[in-house]
Amino acid sequence: FQKEVSPHVPVQWSVSLGIGAQYNVTPHLGIYLEPSLQYFFNDGSSLKTFRTEHPFEFTLPLGLRLHW
Repeated sequence: FQKEVSPHVPVQWSVSLGIGAQYNVTPHLGIYLEPSLQYFFNDGSSLKTFRTEHPFEFTLPLGLRLHW
């Protein structure tokens, strides 16, 4: 016989704030920049994860966008 243990994984809430801008190079091609901040709340678990150790996150997506 084997005993199965299912770990209790709590939900981790987060909040995100971002803004973006796009410059249209041509009528069908744009360059965009969308910086954002995220914060991950403590879930009350003793389990150590990257998000519990570093709750603030900054991202800076930059790229090309095709539209027609």
